[in-house]
Amino acid sequence: MTIDLNAWWAVGFLFVIEIVVNVIITNRLNKKLKERDEKQEQIEKARLEYELTVLDVVNASAKLSYALAMAIKRGSPNGEVEAGIEAYNNAMQKEEKFLKEQALYRIAK
Repeated sequence: MTIDLNAWWAVGFLFVIEIVVNVIITNRLNKKLKERDEKQEQIEKARLEYELTVLDVVNASAKLSYALAMAIKRGSPNGEVEAGIEAYNNAMQKEEKFLKEQALYRIAK
């Protein structure tokens, strides 16, 4: 029985090509997955920031509502209304800034 050396070289060559192709495909796939994960992380970060901003607006609105209710109860404002208005304005400015940043980010993409 004789062994054809040309056949062994062909099998070895095909094996090396298979390894190289697998490495290339794996690297490309890993790169795509990493990009997807980074994009998802950015989306989650923006969602968290937005939820915190909305929470600030809700708290400021509650503070202003309480201040107005106490002013009506007492018959005159006692500085609470101004603090409530300031908190509300600050929260709304923060929300507007966030929404503008997100709009610019989407336009730049």
